[in-house]
Amino acid sequence: MSELLPQTSLDFQPPRSVDLPSAGVRFDVDDQGVGWVLFDHPTKPVNVLDTPTMEKLRNVLDEAMRKDVRGLVFASDKPGMFLAGADVDEIAAVTDARLGAEKAAFGQAVFERIAGFGKPTVTVITGPCLGGGYELALATSLRIAENTPKVRVGLPEVQLGLVPGFGGTQRLPRRAGMMTALDVILAGKSLPARPAFKKGLVDVLVPESLGRSLAREYVMGQRAFEAHRPPRVDRFISALPLVRGRVFRAAESKLGVKVRRDHYPAPYLALESIANGYSLDETAAYRQEALLLGEALATETCRSLIWLFQASQRAKEPPGIDAMLGKKVERLGVVGAGIMGGGIAWLAAEKQLPTRVKDIAPAALETALRTAAELWQSSVAKRRMTWREREARVESLSFGLDLSGFGVTDLVIEAVVEDLGVKRRVIAELEDVVSPNAVIATNTSSLRLADLAANARHPERIVGLHFFNPVHRMPLVEVVIGLQSTPEAVTTAFRLARDLGKTPVLVRDGPGFLVNRLLAFYLGEAINAFEQGADPVVVDAAMVEFGMPMGPFELLDQVGLDVANKVTHVLGEAFGDRLPRQVSIGRLIEGGALGKKSGRGFYVYREGKKEAVNEEARVAAGNPSPHTPPAQEILDRLLLPMIHEGARALEEGLVRHAEDIDLAMVLGTGFPPFRRGPLYYADRRGIPTVIARLEDLAAIHGVRLAPSEALRCRSAGFYAR
Repeated sequence: MSELLPQTSLDFQPPRSVDLPSAGVRFDVDDQGVGWVLFDHPTKPVNVLDTPTMEKLRNVLDEAMRKDVRGLVFASDKPGMFLAGADVDEIAAVTDARLGAEKAAFGQAVFERIAGFGKPTVTVITGPCLGGGYELALATSLRIAENTPKVRVGLPEVQLGLVPGFGGTQRLPRRAGMMTALDVILAGKSLPARPAFKKGLVDVLVPESLGRSLAREYVMGQRAFEAHRPPRVDRFISALPLVRGRVFRAAESKLGVKVRRDHYPAPYLALESIANGYSLDETAAYRQEALLLGEALATETCRSLIWLFQASQRAKEPPGIDAMLGKKVERLGVVGAGIMGGGIAWLAAEKQLPTRVKDIAPAALETALRTAAELWQSSVAKRRMTWREREARVESLSFGLDLSGFGVTDLVIEAVVEDLGVKRRVIAELEDVVSPNAVIATNTSSLRLADLAANARHPERIVGLHFFNPVHRMPLVEVVIGLQSTPEAVTTAFRLARDLGKTPVLVRDGPGFLVNRLLAFYLGEAINAFEQGADPVVVDAAMVEFGMPMGPFELLDQVGLDVANKVTHVLGEAFGDRLPRQVSIGRLIEGGALGKKSGRGFYVYREGKKEAVNEEARVAAGNPSPHTPPAQEILDRLLLPMIHEGARALEEGLVRHAEDIDLAMVLGTGFPPFRRGPLYYADRRGIPTVIARLEDLAAIHGVRLAPSEALRCRSAGFYAR
């Protein structure tokens, strides 16, 4: 393997750099002859393996060979950090498959120098050790992880549409076993310290701050550690080609249930690369890994997923947000212990943020605590969390039937029923109790902040924090800026959303804010098509084929028809004839059909599983003559009005840029990440084509679909500068 690069046909020779002072690597030799390779990127808050760092690392390894050290310890000089992986910005600039393969081959060659160093090499993991960073660790003789919450270990490349290309698909199966490698690589997993140790991703787990001293003793021969070996069953599978083939076919079949190859090719390419490690000689397998990474890099899916990662990072540091203005929330209050309030309280306690929860119903408080405890108990059972960590989270929560304890909170989130009068009363009660500097946030999904704050004594401290259901899974939070909201209040709410691990998107006040406003046009057209005779099964199938996680009718049933109807009513009053009229939901609700939670909605459910279309829904729609439109007609009918409304939202200044809309729709509705977002999708189709198609739809279904000036003025594209 030390001759890998010259033997490839990639013909790539990276430039030699003698002096790379800006690279984030330095090399020291201590008085006992132990070589220390220490990472500390000079311009980034995390350590990344960009080209200057990789070139400097190669030079450092050459220097270590010349100095005849006793061994090498790889560690980080940034506290709570090891290596977060390759530089995503640099990856985004590579769109050519050959160049991607060449860079992978270079990375493989550098890491092979570590693997072939000939003396003890050890990695000390004190924080994120991901992607290329973990591939470096795999090349060392031993991996020591400190048992701290900051440690994450894994190969998440497929989440960016990539394949581990610096040797990860070859070394991990041999270090941790084939089954573990398939599990980690194909799902793009990153694991906390203890689970990583249990699965064999790291060899030694030690208390915090002991990693370096034990690594030094290991290199000096004063302490012996055994590197992890794959379990016996893995060694048995690896030795039998027929059994291996069965395992790989089963893994591919399992992938097919989760993701389609034409939508997300990276997991399939990674599987191919792992299999190559058992069927090809070592040099050929590594060469194929580099080529497969190049192939993945050149896909539109990869570019879209990298965009999603970068856009999420940009959303956390948007222009206009000055962290100095807002304060860090040290104590949180939540009013309402229903699905949303309970979910928000769980999330806060997950971050061990002291949180006081109030509800008028004791049963709701009990349910909120029980739900949170069950989620943590599941983590304990799966060994993702210790009992002590679970207890610390439980102790972060306190409950009450009144507002006692809310006077010391920095921010309170009201998450009560979606009723203007009720929410106004809650805000008035909070203003009597909370401190003058406390921020009051509403989790409303459709009501305007201006209406909620109309009677407030201090409307300037009222903002929106719109979480999405289920809170523990959905990454988006809309941070809504009211007309009178102060920068301090907005920034405090924004910081809280970010501290809770969510991706915040700033949105100005308006009916439905951003996501629900656009979604209303998508769902409204679906219901209108149903009332004209379209089969819900066909419509849902067309949207799933497009890449949506579920179709519009299944989504409505999941949300609850009663909830959807409230939002529709509010938005219908705001947008009038721009939204299609619909009667079926109201009639279904009157008959007790509320969706999945009641066992019937647009579909009938048995024990939570969808069975068939609910004939009551057809009756509620007036039993229209069956009509099955082609898939492309369904797509245009549902997607183009949503895109059209996105153009209006941009024209109104609801958000700053098209990227905000695309990011919010991907994170908040599951719009296919591999398509990057509805407005980018429109740009790919061409805005003139979208306009022409809307004109066709308007001629058939009504003037509401006629393209507006807001869309026509975007004829160059939503992303045109």
